[in-house]
Amino acid sequence: MGFPRELQTDQGTSFMNALTTEVLERFGVKLVRSSIYHPQSNPVESMHRTLKRILRVLCLEAIRDWEKILPQALFALRTVIHDSTGFLPAEPVHGKTLRTYAMLLYGKLTEEEPVESSVVWIMSLSSLIE
Repeated sequence: MGFPRELQTDQGTSFMNALTTEVLERFGVKLVRSSIYHPQSNPVESMHRTLKRILRVLCLEAIRDWEKILPQALFALRTVIHDSTGFLPAEPVHGKTLRTYAMLLYGKLTEEEPVESSVVWIMSLSSLIE
């Protein structure tokens, strides 16, 4: 939680200005730039490719206006376990799983167990990541 140790960016000029550099230095964040020749090394670029594929398929099947289905496509991405982390994206951020349509349909929702404390939860999460 808190400020990251590293921030990985592309070669965009918005990350190469004096203000950004000063803010990152003040908070001790190391700026790591993706290679110009290998942009797929940036996880955000990978997510964008996946999102584009989802939108392309959905737009071919039903809806031509991608803006209308963007929220559903993003929700789908946020409720799938990522290979790189082993978590749903919402779990590390919110400390719980997002409610999905499948959970509602198949009765998999149970009363959520209260989180012991933020510190205990973060420690258990960090031990799982290691």
